[in-house]
Amino acid sequence: MLCPTATLMTLTARRPLAGPAKIAGNLLTNFALLLAPVAMVYVVGTFQPMAVLLLTLICSKFFPKIVRESFSARVLVPKIIAIGIMLAGSCLLFI
Repeated sequence: MLCPTATLMTLTARRPLAGPAKIAGNLLTNFALLLAPVAMVYVVGTFQPMAVLLLTLICSKFFPKIVRESFSARVLVPKIIAIGIMLAGSCLLFI
């Protein structure tokens, strides 16, 4: 088993922007928490899977050599249902 430091260095070597992106994301989340109620900030964060799926579908349509995503109903329907359940649950928590 690898030690956590070796794993972190391996991930950083493969994805050099992962560390700065994570730091920037944390800073922006903390800044949003200063400006708005905590519950609202985290509810907005639950829309991330929907945005990722949408961007992946758009990129796979226009850049098929870089990103590949199947457009079949067998693949998309479970993802859309899962995102819908997550959104409905977060909306229930916010109310």
